[in-house]
Amino acid sequence: MILNEGGNIWPETTDYEQTVATIDGLVSATEDLIKETGLQIFVIGSSANPTQNVYIDDQLVGIFRERQKKFIPLDKFKEKYLPGHIPNGANLIPKKSGDLDVMVDGQQAADYFQTKDGKTTRQALDNMLQQTGVKTHKAGVTVHTLVPYQDNFYQVDIKVVNKAERVSKFHHHDIPPGSPYKGVNKQMMMNTLASSQGLLWSPDEGLYKRDAAGKKGEFITDELDDIAKYLLGSGASAADLGSVESIMAAIPDDAKRNDIFAKAKASSSWQAATPDAGTNEWFVRLKRMLA
Repeated sequence: MILNEGGNIWPETTDYEQTVATIDGLVSATEDLIKETGLQIFVIGSSANPTQNVYIDDQLVGIFRERQKKFIPLDKFKEKYLPGHIPNGANLIPKKSGDLDVMVDGQQAADYFQTKDGKTTRQALDNMLQQTGVKTHKAGVTVHTLVPYQDNFYQVDIKVVNKAERVSKFHHHDIPPGSPYKGVNKQMMMNTLASSQGLLWSPDEGLYKRDAAGKKGEFITDELDDIAKYLLGSGASAADLGSVESIMAAIPDDAKRNDIFAKAKASSSWQAATPDAGTNEWFVRLKRMLA
């Protein structure tokens, strides 16, 4: 399984702050472009759970989950700052992103466009968006779209997948404050757990058995609580799949935990998202940040 990070396609793209107001505004602007289809947009990735970094005197002390109105301190500050309440004098700084990741339902889109499969459905959506005058770029299951909003242009990546409302929850994360990991790291942990049991994890479909050739076989489930039980044991739930840290905490055996982490970390998708210091990818990213 290869998961690639998104990136800006058009030079006129504006980065956006991951605040509820901006995210909801971009969703509304995108929905206006496809209003005639009746498709609902589901936000995925980091913007599905917009988080602001909380600083006091230039020191990061925790994060603030804006939709839940919940402050979560870093572990080392748990004794000093109470969870749930933003400390007095705190400065909240939203995270920034270059593209907004969303999903729409593939079957509902096919019903509207009267198309026969995913490929023709995505092409029909791409054609419709271009007819509105916006720029698009179709790749895989995604129609990348340059959305005009408040005198700027923003990249919104529209993934067209079946059962979007349910599948979108696979891409909701609960990353703890101070974590070096992203949603893609969580997906690779899930993929490694599945592979270790002879199963196959599809981030856009759910959990499968593997056939004799090791390919996608019989479908098992797309219910997140059930997926957690298959991957982590009968006592697990969807909450245990929120982050790399929660997955690690749900694996009681040290040897298995270390093995799963090492195999996930060795994947190309992991290294592309969070490269080890000193690797080629790490130097490329450092050079990009300093440019």
